[in-house]
Amino acid sequence: MNDEPLGPLPARGGLVAAAAAAAGPCWLAAVGADAAADLRRERGDAVAERLAARLGDALRSAAAPGDVVGRLAPDTLGVLVTGPRAAAPAALLAAFHGAASRASRVPVSAGAAAGDPLTVFDRAEAALAAARRDGGGRALLEGGASSAPAQGVAPDSLAARYQRLVLLNRVGLTLFSKRPSDGGLAAALPYILALSAARSVRAFGPHGGLGGLGEKTPEGPAFLEAYAAARERNEPAWRAGGPNGWYALPLAVAGTAPDGALMFAFPPEQEPGGDLAAVLADVARSLQAALRSEEMDRLKDEFVALVTHDLRTPLTSIRGFADTLLNFEEKLPLEERRRFTAVILREAKRMSRMVDDFLDLSRLEAGAAPLRKEALDLSALFERVVETLRGYGSGVRFALTADGLPPLSGDVEQLERVLVNLGSNAVKYSPKGGVVSFTARAAAGAVQVTVADQGPGVPAEARPHLFEKFFRAADAVAARTKGTGLGLAAAKAIVVAHGGAIRCEDGPGGGAAFVFTLPVE
Repeated sequence: MNDEPLGPLPARGGLVAAAAAAAGPCWLAAVGADAAADLRRERGDAVAERLAARLGDALRSAAAPGDVVGRLAPDTLGVLVTGPRAAAPAALLAAFHGAASRASRVPVSAGAAAGDPLTVFDRAEAALAAARRDGGGRALLEGGASSAPAQGVAPDSLAARYQRLVLLNRVGLTLFSKRPSDGGLAAALPYILALSAARSVRAFGPHGGLGGLGEKTPEGPAFLEAYAAARERNEPAWRAGGPNGWYALPLAVAGTAPDGALMFAFPPEQEPGGDLAAVLADVARSLQAALRSEEMDRLKDEFVALVTHDLRTPLTSIRGFADTLLNFEEKLPLEERRRFTAVILREAKRMSRMVDDFLDLSRLEAGAAPLRKEALDLSALFERVVETLRGYGSGVRFALTADGLPPLSGDVEQLERVLVNLGSNAVKYSPKGGVVSFTARAAAGAVQVTVADQGPGVPAEARPHLFEKFFRAADAVAARTKGTGLGLAAAKAIVVAHGGAIRCEDGPGGGAAFVFTLPVE
Protein backbone atom coordinates (compact mmCIF):
# COMPACT_ATOMS: atom_id res chain seq x y z
CA MET A 1 0.00 0.00 0.00
CA ASN A 2 1.19 3.51 -0.77
CA ASP A 3 1.79 5.32 2.54
CA GLU A 4 2.87 8.60 0.96
CA PRO A 5 1.04 11.56 2.58
CA LEU A 6 -1.97 12.69 0.57
CA GLY A 7 -1.12 16.40 0.51
CA PRO A 8 1.93 16.35 -1.81
CA LEU A 9 0.31 14.03 -4.35
CA PRO A 10 -0.60 15.77 -7.61
CA ALA A 11 -4.13 15.26 -8.85
CA ARG A 12 -4.32 11.66 -10.09
CA GLY A 13 -0.53 11.56 -10.37
CA GLY A 14 0.44 8.56 -8.28
CA LEU A 15 -2.77 6.72 -9.12
CA VAL A 16 -2.35 7.17 -12.88
CA ALA A 17 1.22 5.90 -12.73
CA ALA A 18 0.16 2.84 -10.71
CA ALA A 19 -2.69 2.09 -13.13
CA ALA A 20 -0.36 2.39 -16.15
CA ALA A 21 2.04 -0.07 -14.53
CA ALA A 22 -0.68 -2.65 -13.83
CA ALA A 23 -0.43 -5.91 -15.75
CA GLY A 24 -4.21 -6.11 -16.42
CA PRO A 25 -7.52 -4.47 -15.70
CA CYS A 26 -7.87 -2.46 -12.49
CA TRP A 27 -10.61 -1.25 -10.14
CA LEU A 28 -10.89 2.35 -8.92
CA ALA A 29 -13.08 3.92 -6.26
CA ALA A 30 -13.65 7.70 -6.15
CA VAL A 31 -14.56 8.76 -2.59
CA GLY A 32 -15.45 12.17 -1.21
CA ALA A 33 -17.39 13.92 1.56
CA ASP A 34 -20.55 15.46 0.08
CA ALA A 35 -20.05 18.69 2.04
CA ALA A 36 -16.32 19.07 1.37
CA ALA A 37 -16.73 21.89 -1.16
CA ASP A 38 -19.04 23.76 1.23
CA LEU A 39 -16.58 23.27 4.08
CA ARG A 40 -13.72 24.56 1.96
CA ARG A 41 -15.72 27.61 0.89
CA GLU A 42 -17.29 28.42 4.27
CA ARG A 43 -14.58 27.38 6.75
CA GLY A 44 -11.38 27.47 4.75
CA ASP A 45 -8.84 25.11 3.22
CA ALA A 46 -7.43 23.94 6.56
CA VAL A 47 -10.75 22.39 7.67
CA ALA A 48 -11.27 20.72 4.28
CA GLU A 49 -7.72 19.34 4.35
CA ARG A 50 -8.21 17.84 7.82
CA LEU A 51 -11.33 16.09 6.57
CA ALA A 52 -9.44 14.77 3.54
CA ALA A 53 -6.67 13.50 5.83
CA ARG A 54 -9.19 11.62 8.01
CA LEU A 55 -10.78 10.03 4.98
CA GLY A 56 -7.35 9.13 3.58
CA ASP A 57 -6.32 7.42 6.83
CA ALA A 58 -9.63 5.51 6.88
CA LEU A 59 -9.16 4.32 3.29
CA ARG A 60 -5.60 3.23 4.04
CA SER A 61 -6.87 1.19 6.97
CA ALA A 62 -9.29 -0.67 4.69
CA ALA A 63 -6.72 -1.16 1.90
CA ALA A 64 -4.53 -4.17 1.32
CA PRO A 65 -0.85 -4.33 0.32
CA GLY A 66 -0.63 -3.31 -3.29
CA ASP A 67 -3.65 -0.98 -3.16
CA VAL A 68 -2.87 2.69 -3.85
CA VAL A 69 -4.60 5.60 -2.11
CA GLY A 70 -4.26 9.13 -3.46
CA ARG A 71 -6.11 12.23 -4.66
CA LEU A 72 -8.23 12.47 -7.76
CA ALA A 73 -9.17 16.12 -7.10
CA PRO A 74 -8.81 18.51 -4.15
CA ASP A 75 -11.83 17.00 -2.35
CA THR A 76 -11.98 13.57 -3.99
CA LEU A 77 -9.82 10.62 -3.00
CA GLY A 78 -9.13 7.52 -5.04
CA VAL A 79 -8.35 3.91 -4.20
CA LEU A 80 -6.75 1.84 -6.95
CA VAL A 81 -6.93 -1.98 -6.71
CA THR A 82 -5.20 -4.32 -9.15
CA GLY A 83 -4.85 -8.06 -9.33
CA PRO A 84 -7.26 -10.78 -8.18
CA ARG A 85 -8.94 -8.57 -5.52
CA ALA A 86 -10.41 -6.39 -8.29
CA ALA A 87 -12.72 -9.29 -9.17
CA ALA A 88 -15.00 -8.51 -6.18
CA PRO A 89 -16.10 -4.92 -6.96
CA ALA A 90 -19.20 -4.79 -4.70
CA ALA A 91 -17.35 -6.03 -1.62
CA LEU A 92 -14.47 -3.61 -2.24
CA LEU A 93 -16.81 -0.66 -2.62
CA ALA A 94 -18.71 -1.56 0.56
CA ALA A 95 -15.46 -1.87 2.53
CA PHE A 96 -13.99 1.47 1.41
CA HIS A 97 -17.27 3.36 1.61
CA GLY A 98 -17.95 2.01 5.09
CA ALA A 99 -14.46 2.92 6.32
CA ALA A 100 -14.73 6.48 4.99
CA SER A 101 -18.26 6.91 6.39
CA ARG A 102 -17.15 5.82 9.86
CA ALA A 103 -14.37 8.39 9.81
CA SER A 104 -16.55 11.30 8.72
CA ARG A 105 -19.05 13.47 10.55
CA VAL A 106 -20.75 14.36 7.27
CA PRO A 107 -22.16 12.07 4.55
CA VAL A 108 -19.64 10.44 2.24
CA SER A 109 -20.38 9.20 -1.28
CA ALA A 110 -18.38 6.80 -3.43
CA GLY A 111 -18.40 5.67 -7.05
CA ALA A 112 -16.41 2.83 -8.56
CA ALA A 113 -15.54 1.44 -11.99
CA ALA A 114 -13.38 -1.39 -13.29
CA GLY A 115 -11.57 -2.18 -16.53
CA ASP A 116 -9.28 -0.27 -18.86
CA PRO A 117 -6.71 1.82 -16.88
CA LEU A 118 -7.00 4.61 -19.47
CA THR A 119 -10.74 5.22 -18.89
CA VAL A 120 -11.36 3.97 -15.37
CA PHE A 121 -10.63 7.36 -13.76
CA ASP A 122 -13.30 9.28 -15.64
CA ARG A 123 -15.81 6.46 -15.20
CA ALA A 124 -15.25 6.22 -11.44
CA GLU A 125 -15.72 9.97 -11.01
CA ALA A 126 -18.87 9.79 -13.13
CA ALA A 127 -20.17 7.03 -10.84
CA LEU A 128 -19.41 9.25 -7.81
CA ALA A 129 -21.38 12.12 -9.37
CA ALA A 130 -24.28 9.75 -10.07
CA ALA A 131 -24.22 8.49 -6.47
CA ARG A 132 -24.56 12.07 -5.24
CA ARG A 133 -27.41 12.78 -7.64
CA ASP A 134 -29.12 9.59 -6.54
CA GLY A 135 -28.85 10.64 -2.91
CA GLY A 136 -25.93 11.88 -0.83
CA GLY A 137 -24.08 9.43 1.40
CA ARG A 138 -24.35 6.56 -1.09
CA ALA A 139 -22.05 4.23 -2.98
CA LEU A 140 -22.58 3.37 -6.64
CA LEU A 141 -20.91 0.81 -8.89
CA GLU A 142 -20.72 1.90 -12.51
CA GLY A 143 -23.96 0.72 -14.09
CA GLY A 144 -25.18 -0.76 -10.80
CA ALA A 145 -27.75 0.08 -8.15
CA SER A 146 -27.14 2.62 -5.45
CA SER A 147 -26.61 1.26 -1.96
CA ALA A 148 -28.12 2.61 1.23
CA PRO A 149 -25.94 5.11 3.13
CA ALA A 150 -23.17 3.26 4.94
CA GLN A 151 -23.20 4.31 8.57
CA GLY A 152 -20.76 1.53 9.41
CA VAL A 153 -21.46 1.45 13.15
CA ALA A 154 -23.95 -0.39 15.32
CA PRO A 155 -27.18 1.62 15.67
CA ASP A 156 -26.95 1.81 19.48
CA SER A 157 -23.22 2.48 19.70
CA LEU A 158 -21.78 5.65 21.18
CA ALA A 159 -20.12 6.45 17.85
CA ALA A 160 -23.45 6.17 16.02
CA ARG A 161 -25.18 8.44 18.51
CA TYR A 162 -22.41 11.02 18.22
CA GLN A 163 -22.58 10.84 14.43
CA ARG A 164 -26.34 11.36 14.54
CA LEU A 165 -25.99 14.36 16.82
CA VAL A 166 -23.45 15.92 14.47
CA LEU A 167 -25.70 15.30 11.46
CA LEU A 168 -28.76 16.65 13.31
CA ASN A 169 -26.82 19.78 14.16
CA ARG A 170 -25.82 20.12 10.52
CA VAL A 171 -29.46 19.72 9.43
CA GLY A 172 -30.54 22.52 11.77
CA LEU A 173 -27.72 24.87 10.76
CA THR A 174 -28.35 24.26 7.08
CA LEU A 175 -32.13 24.76 7.31
CA PHE A 176 -31.78 28.04 9.16
CA SER A 177 -28.81 29.39 7.18
CA LYS A 178 -31.20 30.23 4.32
CA ARG A 179 -34.90 29.86 3.62
CA PRO A 180 -35.91 26.24 2.88
CA SER A 181 -37.48 27.31 -0.43
CA ASP A 182 -34.32 29.24 -1.39
CA GLY A 183 -31.98 26.27 -1.17
CA GLY A 184 -31.89 25.50 2.56
CA LEU A 185 -33.94 22.32 2.24
CA ALA A 186 -32.01 21.12 -0.82
CA ALA A 187 -28.73 21.57 1.07
CA ALA A 188 -30.08 19.73 4.14
CA LEU A 189 -31.52 16.73 2.30
CA PRO A 190 -28.18 14.82 1.98
CA TYR A 191 -27.75 15.01 5.77
CA ILE A 192 -31.38 13.98 6.34
CA LEU A 193 -30.92 11.02 4.00
CA ALA A 194 -27.70 9.98 5.74
CA LEU A 195 -29.39 10.22 9.16
CA SER A 196 -32.29 8.03 8.11
CA ALA A 197 -30.38 5.48 5.98
CA ALA A 198 -33.59 5.48 3.90
CA ARG A 199 -33.87 4.76 0.21
CA SER A 200 -35.24 8.22 -0.40
CA VAL A 201 -36.69 11.22 1.41
CA ARG A 202 -39.34 13.66 0.16
CA ALA A 203 -40.84 16.77 1.74
CA PHE A 204 -44.33 18.07 0.95
CA GLY A 205 -45.99 21.32 1.96
CA PRO A 206 -49.54 22.65 1.57
CA HIS A 207 -49.10 23.32 -2.16
CA GLY A 208 -47.13 20.27 -3.28
CA GLY A 209 -43.57 19.00 -3.28
CA LEU A 210 -40.84 20.93 -1.47
CA GLY A 211 -37.93 18.70 -2.43
CA GLY A 212 -36.57 15.19 -2.39
CA LEU A 213 -33.44 13.06 -2.67
CA GLY A 214 -32.55 9.43 -3.11
CA GLU A 215 -33.56 6.58 -5.36
CA LYS A 216 -36.41 7.11 -7.79
CA THR A 217 -38.68 5.03 -5.60
CA PRO A 218 -42.27 4.60 -6.89
CA GLU A 219 -45.01 5.97 -4.65
CA GLY A 220 -48.07 3.76 -4.93
CA PRO A 221 -50.90 3.13 -2.44
CA ALA A 222 -48.61 2.72 0.59
CA PHE A 223 -47.19 6.21 0.04
CA LEU A 224 -50.63 7.81 -0.28
CA GLU A 225 -52.01 5.98 2.76
CA ALA A 226 -49.05 6.94 4.98
CA TYR A 227 -49.21 10.56 3.81
CA ALA A 228 -52.95 10.84 4.48
CA ALA A 229 -52.72 9.11 7.88
CA ALA A 230 -49.92 11.38 9.12
CA ARG A 231 -51.84 14.51 8.15
CA GLU A 232 -55.19 13.34 9.50
CA ARG A 233 -53.91 11.99 12.85
CA ASN A 234 -51.00 14.41 13.35
CA GLU A 235 -48.63 11.57 14.24
CA PRO A 236 -46.08 9.37 12.44
CA ALA A 237 -47.56 6.77 10.12
CA TRP A 238 -46.04 3.63 8.54
CA ARG A 239 -47.46 1.78 5.56
CA ALA A 240 -45.76 -1.07 3.72
CA GLY A 241 -46.70 -2.37 0.30
CA GLY A 242 -44.90 -3.20 -2.92
CA PRO A 243 -41.14 -2.63 -3.04
CA ASN A 244 -41.15 0.02 -0.27
CA GLY A 245 -42.50 0.90 3.10
CA TRP A 246 -43.25 4.59 3.67
CA TYR A 247 -42.72 6.40 6.96
CA ALA A 248 -44.58 9.72 7.11
CA LEU A 249 -44.04 12.52 9.64
CA PRO A 250 -46.62 15.35 9.71
CA LEU A 251 -45.57 18.95 9.06
CA ALA A 252 -47.73 21.85 10.28
CA VAL A 253 -46.22 24.59 8.14
CA ALA A 254 -48.62 27.49 8.61
CA GLY A 255 -51.56 26.50 10.75
CA THR A 256 -52.17 24.33 13.80
CA ALA A 257 -53.14 21.23 11.77
CA PRO A 258 -50.69 19.34 9.52
CA ASP A 259 -50.69 20.58 5.94
CA GLY A 260 -47.65 18.62 4.72
CA ALA A 261 -45.45 15.63 5.51
CA LEU A 262 -41.86 14.39 5.46
CA MET A 263 -41.76 11.01 3.71
CA PHE A 264 -39.06 8.30 3.98
CA ALA A 265 -38.87 5.16 1.83
CA PHE A 266 -37.48 2.05 3.54
CA PRO A 267 -37.47 -1.65 2.67
CA PRO A 268 -40.97 -2.91 3.54
CA GLU A 269 -39.70 -4.98 6.48
CA GLN A 270 -37.73 -2.11 8.10
CA GLU A 271 -40.26 0.07 9.93
CA PRO A 272 -38.30 2.78 11.83
CA GLY A 273 -38.46 2.48 15.58
CA GLY A 274 -36.59 3.34 18.75
CA ASP A 275 -33.72 5.81 18.36
CA LEU A 276 -34.21 6.16 14.60
CA ALA A 277 -37.87 7.17 14.99
CA ALA A 278 -36.83 9.76 17.59
CA VAL A 279 -34.10 11.13 15.31
CA LEU A 280 -36.50 11.42 12.37
CA ALA A 281 -39.00 13.22 14.61
CA ASP A 282 -36.23 15.72 15.49
CA VAL A 283 -35.55 16.22 11.78
CA ALA A 284 -39.25 16.87 11.12
CA ARG A 285 -39.38 19.38 13.98
CA SER A 286 -36.36 21.23 12.59
CA LEU A 287 -37.87 21.38 9.11
CA GLN A 288 -41.23 22.46 10.50
CA ALA A 289 -39.60 25.26 12.52
CA ALA A 290 -37.65 26.44 9.48
CA LEU A 291 -40.77 26.43 7.30
CA ARG A 292 -42.74 28.32 9.95
CA SER A 293 -39.95 30.87 10.23
CA GLU A 294 -40.08 31.32 6.46
CA GLU A 295 -43.87 31.64 6.65
CA MET A 296 -43.54 34.37 9.29
CA ASP A 297 -41.12 36.25 7.03
CA ARG A 298 -43.62 35.89 4.20
CA LEU A 299 -46.43 37.19 6.41
CA LYS A 300 -44.35 40.25 7.25
CA ASP A 301 -43.71 40.84 3.55
CA GLU A 302 -47.42 40.45 2.84
CA PHE A 303 -48.34 42.90 5.58
CA VAL A 304 -45.92 45.44 4.15
CA ALA A 305 -47.50 44.84 0.73
CA LEU A 306 -50.94 45.35 2.26
CA VAL A 307 -49.92 48.62 3.85
CA THR A 308 -48.11 49.95 0.78
CA HIS A 309 -50.56 48.78 -1.86
CA ASP A 310 -54.05 47.88 -0.65
CA LEU A 311 -54.22 50.70 1.90
CA ARG A 312 -52.89 53.28 -0.53
CA THR A 313 -56.19 53.67 -2.41
CA PRO A 314 -58.38 54.45 0.63
CA LEU A 315 -55.65 56.66 2.07
CA THR A 316 -55.52 58.64 -1.17
CA SER A 317 -59.30 59.13 -1.06
CA ILE A 318 -59.25 60.19 2.58
CA ARG A 319 -56.41 62.60 2.02
CA GLY A 320 -58.00 64.14 -1.07
CA PHE A 321 -61.45 64.70 0.43
CA ALA A 322 -60.03 65.90 3.77
CA ASP A 323 -57.78 68.37 1.96
CA THR A 324 -60.75 69.68 -0.03
CA LEU A 325 -62.85 70.10 3.11
CA LEU A 326 -60.05 71.91 4.91
CA ASN A 327 -59.33 74.37 2.10
CA PHE A 328 -62.80 74.90 0.62
CA GLU A 329 -65.21 74.13 3.46
CA GLU A 330 -66.90 77.57 3.37
CA LYS A 331 -67.41 77.41 -0.41
CA LEU A 332 -68.89 73.90 -0.48
CA PRO A 333 -72.65 73.32 -0.08
CA LEU A 334 -73.72 71.41 3.03
CA GLU A 335 -74.79 68.38 0.99
CA GLU A 336 -71.37 68.24 -0.69
CA ARG A 337 -69.56 68.45 2.65
CA ARG A 338 -71.69 65.60 4.00
CA ARG A 339 -70.91 63.49 0.93
CA PHE A 340 -67.18 64.10 1.33
CA THR A 341 -67.38 63.23 5.03
CA ALA A 342 -69.29 60.03 4.22
CA VAL A 343 -66.58 58.98 1.74
CA ILE A 344 -63.86 59.60 4.35
CA LEU A 345 -65.76 57.49 6.90
CA ARG A 346 -66.41 54.69 4.41
CA GLU A 347 -62.78 54.50 3.32
CA ALA A 348 -61.55 54.59 6.92
CA LYS A 349 -63.83 51.65 7.74
CA ARG A 350 -62.49 49.79 4.71
CA MET A 351 -58.93 50.29 5.93
CA SER A 352 -59.93 49.06 9.36
CA ARG A 353 -61.52 45.92 7.90
CA MET A 354 -58.39 45.16 5.88
CA VAL A 355 -56.13 45.35 8.92
CA ASP A 356 -58.63 43.41 11.08
CA ASP A 357 -58.90 40.64 8.44
CA PHE A 358 -55.13 40.27 8.28
CA LEU A 359 -54.62 40.29 12.06
CA ASP A 360 -57.55 37.89 12.65
CA LEU A 361 -56.11 35.47 10.09
CA SER A 362 -52.66 35.66 11.65
CA ARG A 363 -54.14 34.91 15.09
CA LEU A 364 -56.12 31.97 13.72
CA GLU A 365 -53.07 30.44 12.04
CA ALA A 366 -50.94 30.94 15.14
CA GLY A 367 -53.59 29.28 17.35
CA ALA A 368 -53.95 32.50 19.33
CA ALA A 369 -57.72 32.69 18.72
CA PRO A 370 -59.11 29.75 20.74
CA LEU A 371 -62.42 28.27 19.63
CA ARG A 372 -65.47 28.76 21.84
CA LYS A 373 -67.34 25.57 21.02
CA GLU A 374 -71.02 25.05 21.74
CA ALA A 375 -73.91 23.02 20.33
CA LEU A 376 -74.27 23.89 16.66
CA ASP A 377 -77.58 24.16 14.79
CA LEU A 378 -76.60 24.43 11.14
CA SER A 379 -80.16 25.01 9.98
CA ALA A 380 -80.48 28.10 12.19
CA LEU A 381 -77.00 29.23 11.20
CA PHE A 382 -77.89 28.97 7.50
CA GLU A 383 -80.96 31.15 8.09
CA ARG A 384 -78.92 33.80 9.89
CA VAL A 385 -76.27 33.88 7.17
CA VAL A 386 -78.84 34.14 4.38
CA GLU A 387 -80.54 37.01 6.19
CA THR A 388 -77.20 38.84 6.11
CA LEU A 389 -76.64 38.04 2.43
CA ARG A 390 -80.12 39.25 1.42
CA GLY A 391 -79.02 42.69 2.58
CA TYR A 392 -76.53 42.74 -0.32
CA GLY A 393 -79.49 43.36 -2.65
CA SER A 394 -78.11 41.21 -5.46
CA GLY A 395 -81.37 39.61 -6.65
CA VAL A 396 -80.23 36.00 -6.14
CA ARG A 397 -82.34 33.25 -4.57
CA PHE A 398 -81.26 30.91 -1.76
CA ALA A 399 -81.87 27.19 -1.16
CA LEU A 400 -81.19 25.69 2.28
CA THR A 401 -80.91 21.98 3.22
CA ALA A 402 -79.79 20.79 6.66
CA ASP A 403 -81.88 17.80 7.81
CA GLY A 404 -81.07 14.64 9.75
CA LEU A 405 -77.67 15.78 10.99
CA PRO A 406 -75.86 14.22 13.96
CA PRO A 407 -75.17 16.39 17.05
CA LEU A 408 -72.39 18.84 16.23
CA SER A 409 -70.38 21.42 18.14
CA GLY A 410 -68.32 24.36 16.98
CA ASP A 411 -67.56 28.03 17.35
CA VAL A 412 -70.80 29.53 16.04
CA GLU A 413 -69.36 33.01 15.49
CA GLN A 414 -66.34 31.75 13.55
CA LEU A 415 -68.35 29.29 11.44
CA GLU A 416 -70.83 32.04 10.63
CA ARG A 417 -67.86 34.00 9.33
CA VAL A 418 -66.90 31.05 7.10
CA LEU A 419 -70.41 30.79 5.67
CA VAL A 420 -70.71 34.55 5.12
CA ASN A 421 -67.34 34.57 3.31
CA LEU A 422 -68.33 31.64 1.08
CA GLY A 423 -71.87 32.93 0.60
CA SER A 424 -70.79 36.46 -0.31
CA ASN A 425 -68.44 35.02 -2.95
CA ALA A 426 -71.30 32.87 -4.30
CA VAL A 427 -73.62 35.89 -4.45
CA LYS A 428 -70.93 37.96 -6.13
CA TYR A 429 -70.47 35.42 -8.94
CA SER A 430 -74.12 34.41 -9.37
CA PRO A 431 -76.21 35.77 -12.25
CA LYS A 432 -79.30 37.78 -11.42
CA GLY A 433 -82.05 35.36 -10.44
CA GLY A 434 -79.51 32.57 -9.87
CA VAL A 435 -79.62 30.21 -6.89
CA VAL A 436 -77.05 30.04 -4.10
CA SER A 437 -77.46 26.80 -2.14
CA PHE A 438 -76.36 25.94 1.41
CA THR A 439 -76.39 22.19 2.04
CA ALA A 440 -75.35 20.11 5.05
CA ARG A 441 -75.36 16.31 5.12
CA ALA A 442 -73.95 13.56 7.31
CA ALA A 443 -70.72 11.96 6.10
CA ALA A 444 -68.44 9.30 7.62
CA GLY A 445 -67.76 10.65 11.11
CA ALA A 446 -68.36 14.21 9.96
CA VAL A 447 -70.84 16.70 8.56
CA GLN A 448 -70.19 17.98 5.04
CA VAL A 449 -71.26 21.55 4.28
CA THR A 450 -71.50 22.80 0.68
CA VAL A 451 -72.02 26.36 -0.58
CA ALA A 452 -72.68 26.33 -4.33
CA ASP A 453 -73.52 28.96 -6.94
CA GLN A 454 -74.54 29.01 -10.61
CA GLY A 455 -71.83 31.35 -11.77
CA PRO A 456 -68.98 30.77 -14.25
CA GLY A 457 -67.04 28.46 -11.90
CA VAL A 458 -63.39 28.58 -10.89
CA PRO A 459 -60.67 27.94 -13.50
CA ALA A 460 -58.58 24.82 -12.82
CA GLU A 461 -55.33 26.83 -12.71
CA ALA A 462 -56.72 29.08 -9.94
CA ARG A 463 -57.94 26.34 -7.59
CA PRO A 464 -54.57 25.46 -5.98
CA HIS A 465 -54.21 29.13 -4.95
CA LEU A 466 -57.75 29.96 -3.81
CA PHE A 467 -56.99 29.66 -0.11
CA GLU A 468 -53.73 31.59 -0.23
CA LYS A 469 -53.60 35.02 1.38
CA PHE A 470 -54.18 37.97 -0.96
CA PHE A 471 -54.99 35.72 -3.93
CA ARG A 472 -57.77 37.06 -6.16
CA ALA A 473 -58.86 35.37 -9.37
CA ALA A 474 -58.06 37.24 -12.57
CA ASP A 475 -61.61 37.62 -13.86
CA ALA A 476 -64.08 40.37 -14.61
CA VAL A 477 -66.00 39.98 -11.34
CA ALA A 478 -62.86 40.22 -9.21
CA ALA A 479 -61.71 43.24 -11.20
CA ARG A 480 -64.87 45.26 -10.46
CA THR A 481 -65.27 44.26 -6.79
CA LYS A 482 -63.11 45.34 -3.90
CA GLY A 483 -61.54 42.87 -1.51
CA THR A 484 -58.37 41.90 0.33
CA GLY A 485 -58.08 38.29 -0.86
CA LEU A 486 -58.16 37.14 2.78
CA GLY A 487 -61.69 35.78 3.06
CA LEU A 488 -61.02 32.25 1.78
CA ALA A 489 -57.71 32.06 3.66
CA ALA A 490 -59.57 32.94 6.88
CA ALA A 491 -62.28 30.38 6.07
CA LYS A 492 -59.66 27.66 5.64
CA ALA A 493 -57.94 28.61 8.92
CA ILE A 494 -61.24 28.39 10.82
CA VAL A 495 -62.22 25.05 9.28
CA VAL A 496 -58.75 23.58 9.93
CA ALA A 497 -58.92 24.81 13.56
CA HIS A 498 -62.14 22.77 13.90
CA GLY A 499 -60.29 19.68 12.61
CA GLY A 500 -61.88 19.79 9.16
CA ALA A 501 -60.79 20.41 5.57
CA ILE A 502 -62.06 22.64 2.77
CA ARG A 503 -61.89 22.41 -1.01
CA CYS A 504 -63.36 23.86 -4.19
CA GLU A 505 -65.00 21.72 -6.88
CA ASP A 506 -67.44 22.05 -9.74
CA GLY A 507 -71.00 22.78 -8.64
CA PRO A 508 -73.77 20.24 -9.38
CA GLY A 509 -75.51 22.65 -11.79
CA GLY A 510 -72.46 24.48 -13.04
CA GLY A 511 -70.65 27.20 -11.15
CA ALA A 512 -68.44 26.58 -8.13
CA ALA A 513 -69.04 24.60 -4.95
CA PHE A 514 -67.02 25.14 -1.79
CA VAL A 515 -67.14 22.05 0.42
CA PHE A 516 -65.88 21.78 4.00
CA THR A 517 -66.16 19.11 6.67
CA LEU A 518 -66.68 19.37 10.43
CA PRO A 519 -65.84 16.25 12.46
CA VAL A 520 -68.54 14.81 14.73
CA GLU A 521 -67.15 14.55 18.24
